[in-house]
Amino acid sequence: MTEISGPFDAGEGASLTEADWELMLQELVDGVIGVPGSSALAVTATGTRGVSLATGNSLARAHWYKNTAAKTYFSDSNPAGSARVDRLVQRVDRTANTVRSVLVKGTAGAGAPALTSTTTVTDRPLWRWTIAPGATAISGLVDERQWIGSLIRPCTSGNRPSGPRPGQMAYETDTGRWIGYTGTTWKILHGDTDPVALPVSWTTVWVSAGTMEAQILGGLIVGTVEVTRIGSTYSRLDSDGSLLTVLPPAVRPGKYRYWTAQATGSSTSGGVTVRIMFNPTNGEVRLGAADADIPVGRHIRFSFSIAP
Repeated sequence: MTEISGPFDAGEGASLTEADWELMLQELVDGVIGVPGSSALAVTATGTRGVSLATGNSLARAHWYKNTAAKTYFSDSNPAGSARVDRLVQRVDRTANTVRSVLVKGTAGAGAPALTSTTTVTDRPLWRWTIAPGATAISGLVDERQWIGSLIRPCTSGNRPSGPRPGQMAYETDTGRWIGYTGTTWKILHGDTDPVALPVSWTTVWVSAGTMEAQILGGLIVGTVEVTRIGSTYSRLDSDGSLLTVLPPAVRPGKYRYWTAQATGSSTSGGVTVRIMFNPTNGEVRLGAADADIPVGRHIRFSFSIAP
């Protein structure tokens, strides 16, 4: 048979081998289940040239592994005149049909021992350490664990993937942005947009005086707001600020951002310094503070460049 496909309920795909499954999934399900710095299959030094491997789960070339109790491994003494590097690996043994954590002894002066990769045995690195000549304890413990990832998912800016893992990426179909999860928040990775027009929100007290637009450019939110005060004086004692405009979802920052601008006018010399506040939740752009009142006829013009 020159062509094979599956899995299926019947026919050629009803009896796939472990090699078939590994071939299908080896690039998708491979790594320790956890995040960098976590305790999953972590190692600590113990005893005479020993290390203790913590509990944890992993997938090694699509083969599941689970360690339910701490395991201890001991390196041999090093009588040589140069340091030796030993390694703890996760070994897929297709002959024994097992995945096990195995201590691989290095050669003095030769660096870390190579990972085995054959048709029957494949190693995945976990940890490595150094045994100095005559040492009774390990040194230079290095974390080599590789972590399982997640597929890139499509989403919208208002419905991002729940329970994301650090390093996970997603694509927002409504904004055209690529985003990545840091472990605590989503960050915009890329997604320049065309300029979008910004409306004047309180038309009874502000009127557009020129360019009103925003866009994502070079990974930053950039834009221009130009408004003139009409109708009444803005008091610097106003507790909730004055709404200037609203940013659409595609160009909203991920957290509160602030900008400083000047309110100017031909009827007075100098200008009034104002603080602009960008709200990440609803996109509102407000006067957060001013060092003096802003009377009718004063203009606020500012261009901003803020982190997403």
